[in-house]
Parts: sequence; C-alpha cells; structure tokens
Amino acid sequence: MKRRMNAIDYTQPQIYMITMATEGRNPLFGRVVADDRTTAKMELSPLGRLVNREVEHIPHYYPQIRILGKQVMPDHLHFILHVKEALPVHLGKVIGGFKAGCNT
Repeated sequence: MKRRMNAIDYTQPQIYMITMATEGRNPLFGRVVADDRTTAKMELSPLGRLVNREVEHIPHYYPQIRILGKQVMPDHLHFILHVKEALPVHLGKVIGGFKAGCNT
C-alpha cells in the first residue's frame, strides 16, 4: 500500500497528520486504564514515555516544524505536524530520524 501522494512535495509548508503503528499492533506503548465508568486515561509504558518525548524533540532537530498535537495509544500513535517553512530534507527523513531516536 502506497503511503504518500506523488503530487505532494513533502518538504514544503503544510500541516501533516502522521499515524504510526507498532509491528503486529502489539500494545508496546502502554495501556488504557479506566478511572471509573466514564473516564479513561492512557498509562504509558517506558517505551511509550520515550516515544512521547521523542515526538516533542522533533522541533529541536527541525525548527521548521511545530507539533500541533499528539496522542500515544497502546499500539499506535498520532501526531500533527505543522511545517512552517521549507524543510532541508523530505518529511520521510524527519520521520526516519524520529523512529531512530525511539530505538535507542
């Protein structure tokens, strides 16, 4: 399945929603815990905390990017990036660097 559109230049200013899943959809990032019958929260595992922190660090490496929102779930994560000005590299390289930072 192709994940990118040919017509988009992924170095240019734009808002991007990124979704990434763990291999096999294993719940490596934590678990959802119910506080009561109507409230639940995400309890992050050590890996989930690392992933959460690494998303926040993306702008340290690429100041052209601002994190608009993020949500870590047990087996996947979502984050919304605002590329404010042209990136020196393809957004795929940025995501690759994020993934490498999570593998330390």
